[in-house]
Amino acid sequence: MDEKNQIKTLLQEFLQNFEQIPKDIVEALVKVTADEDEKNIINSLAPALNNQFRELSANISDLSIRASKQNVYDVEQVIKISSGIHLAKSLKLALPSIGSLIGKLGINEIVMAFKK
Repeated sequence: MDEKNQIKTLLQEFLQNFEQIPKDIVEALVKVTADEDEKNIINSLAPALNNQFRELSANISDLSIRASKQNVYDVEQVIKISSGIHLAKSLKLALPSIGSLIGKLGINEIVMAFKK
């Protein structure tokens, strides 16, 4: 497999996992939220978040088609060095703990502000 095909494979795998991130976060947030108003707020913001990730993924994919060999190599190296695919996949493992993260990150206060 040549370098360009390898990076496309790495990039496509990363982008596929990247697009799944907001869906997994929303699903986890809805599971840990008992308040119906909070669930409605989360669900109302979910389509925009999903769209942002999807559009960013599509933009990156389009740019990769026109990229030079050096750019392709650079992207491959960033994905490898940052463990991008592994991190995107591993996020799902951390999501069952999102309830405790909500308080620490202040997300709860943000949701409460939307409710008001």
